[in-house]
Amino acid sequence: MSDDKTISEMAAVEAKEEIASEAVSADAARIDSHHAAEAPEGAASHIAPDYTILFGRRINANIYVVVFGILAVVTLVEIGIAEIFLEGIIRTVLLVGLSLAKAVLVMLFYMHLREDSKIFAAAIILPIVVGLVSVMFLLAVPSTGY
Repeated sequence: MSDDKTISEMAAVEAKEEIASEAVSADAARIDSHHAAEAPEGAASHIAPDYTILFGRRINANIYVVVFGILAVVTLVEIGIAEIFLEGIIRTVLLVGLSLAKAVLVMLFYMHLREDSKIFAAAIILPIVVGLVSVMFLLAVPSTGY
């Protein structure tokens, strides 16, 4: 009699498992058809947002594309200046100025110094200023010495 009870219990458990698996597969089919209706054919099932969250701040991703375009144009201008101008101080000053402008854009946007604390900006700007002052002192000394 205990064997009959065990067999009937096993049959009941199997029936419950079959019903549960049918319900799960029906839910999965419903979820898949729901997501398939949202995404166009050939597209990913999720859409990436056009912004990113950095340290709790929302940053528009389009600004990165604009800055990249500006950097590309400035680089092309630098190449043009290097090819057009002959050796001279004007060419050097223009190229250094454009390089500094590109460095500032990279620091402000890609290194996120625009949103960070001003102490980080000072940590980058201070060594640059000290280096420029050092170069000015070195240039002030005549090559023949005093």
